[in-house]
Amino acid sequence: MDQDIIQILSKLQEKKRSLLDKIDRLDRVISDFEEVFGDRQLVIPQTVPEMQISSPVVNGPYTGMTIRDAAIKYLRLIGTPQKTGAIVKALQDGGARSSNLYRAIYNCLRICDEVTLTEDKKWKIVESDE
Repeated sequence: MDQDIIQILSKLQEKKRSLLDKIDRLDRVISDFEEVFGDRQLVIPQTVPEMQISSPVVNGPYTGMTIRDAAIKYLRLIGTPQKTGAIVKALQDGGARSSNLYRAIYNCLRICDEVTLTEDKKWKIVESDE
């Protein structure tokens, strides 16, 4: 009987750790959204307009580059760690395009060996040992 209780308690503790980890990840996503959108109120239109004006095509330093290469180029140019939202703004202003640029940048950098995410949630270039 005691062994069953120990197993149940262990599983509950494991589940709690898993949920706390998910809450932590959700808090980071919320923080990133707040950084990108600030205090703006998001308004969802009641109807879809028949014609939407698309944003103009911008030719800039990141036009035609992969998201990964553009983000790394920006981080090297700036020289200091940057939050995802700042990278999104810089790449958009510089001509980078993606249907969800924030997600594309985050996912590319997350698996990239050339950058790392700091404790304060900023991306920085990994120093080489050369």
